[in-house]
Amino acid sequence: MCSSDLSDEVSELLAPGGLMVTADPCFTKDQPKFSNFLTSFDRGQFVRFPDQYRNLLERKFSHVDLKMHPGKLLVFPHAGVIMVARK
Repeated sequence: MCSSDLSDEVSELLAPGGLMVTADPCFTKDQPKFSNFLTSFDRGQFVRFPDQYRNLLERKFSHVDLKMHPGKLLVFPHAGVIMVARK
């Protein structure tokens, strides 16, 4: 499912003030080549840069907060973004 489809569906289900929290892989401008390679094989096929995720969520949510997760705690290098969107 594309992130925009998910945000559309979730925003319809949430009460005012409700939250959607996601953790997704992302691309970064300074991402190491191996991390970029692994991220490009994500099954979702809709991996984006953090600002692109923000733009998608801001269409349906009044407040969007993104926090980068460098993936250093994982076995393989994998950049990610944690997003909290409030309706």
